[in-house]
Amino acid sequence: MLLLGPTDDYLKKALSCDMEITILTEPWRASAFQHEHARKVLLTCFDDFPALLLAAGDEHLLNAFDFVVSFTEYGMEPAAVIAAILQIPGPSLRCSLICRDKLRTRQAVESTLAGNVLFIKAESPAVVETFILAHHLPVVLKPRFATGSQQVTILRQPGERLPELGEGWMVESFAPGQEYSCETFTIEGQHHLVAVTEKLLGGVSGVVEVGHRVHAGMTKDNALRAWIFTVLDSIGMTSGVGHIEVKREGDTFRLIECHNRPGGDRIWQLAELATGFDMITACIHLFAGSTVQIPIDNGRCAAITYFQFPEGEVNTFWHPFGSPPEWVRWHEWRLSEGMSIPPLTDSFHRHGGFIVDADTLQELNQRISHVLSLTGVS
Repeated sequence: MLLLGPTDDYLKKALSCDMEITILTEPWRASAFQHEHARKVLLTCFDDFPALLLAAGDEHLLNAFDFVVSFTEYGMEPAAVIAAILQIPGPSLRCSLICRDKLRTRQAVESTLAGNVLFIKAESPAVVETFILAHHLPVVLKPRFATGSQQVTILRQPGERLPELGEGWMVESFAPGQEYSCETFTIEGQHHLVAVTEKLLGGVSGVVEVGHRVHAGMTKDNALRAWIFTVLDSIGMTSGVGHIEVKREGDTFRLIECHNRPGGDRIWQLAELATGFDMITACIHLFAGSTVQIPIDNGRCAAITYFQFPEGEVNTFWHPFGSPPEWVRWHEWRLSEGMSIPPLTDSFHRHGGFIVDADTLQELNQRISHVLSLTGVS
């Protein structure tokens, strides 16, 4: 397989499939682990498409790839282009182009039930002001190609300061309600809703994801399933993992964004802990031509929680991760003494977090509270 832009966690999943792996990634993304375990690591910048295609094409002539796959935001579009040019299985080109651009996503669903969020390209402050006059505050201003909530701003008051705008920006009406992400898997155009994850938001902007919780049973919501599958059809999703972000207010669903890749923040691991379905290896097997079975939701819960500490210098800290309970499935701690805690403006400014799973939501919340009670900084 040709694997584009993986994290080490995705490579570990791919290695479990017992296939020969060539990695194509950007120099700053390559790790020692990847150089050690991949057959070969090809390095090039993903925004240099001629170099990207030459690297993939030349290696394909020497050692033909059976398929190409990616699980990361910046790898999806290049992987789809390579699949189309080499004529091997891989992500859909149309779907990848739509998902990579938030404006194209809105345009793709505009004529469907999922097209109930108003939007326009935000080329200048005058365009934003006109949009606000027509549709009223609050509105959401966001870059079309950014990830991790970077630079996403909710304008709530008249006269708020705007960033430097241009072709790469859009403004849309604010979607009220509780936010969820829906993890999906598609096989030859047949969609499956694997897990539904409740998003917990915070940070300076109020839109930074500070936690995710997979609730058992929400995949059985027929109205939600039908709405999600409409989105997937509209963006041209044909095969593989999908990640749809939606806000629900009563019986109304509003699309936030969608992707033909796994959700970030290790949501793929939450889904696997809660449902028993490994979407990553299943996607690899699917593109390799193997049969994939979607299991029934086994009714468990899982959550990832990111720490939120006030700004300031770290004098000391404490946490239970030297010897964590067995139900802590992953943890990360990024703070050290003398560090300055920055404001939480996007997903890239987090201080660490942890994953727990449980048989019930009550047990899940108790475990989260227990870890938080043993963690702190001063």
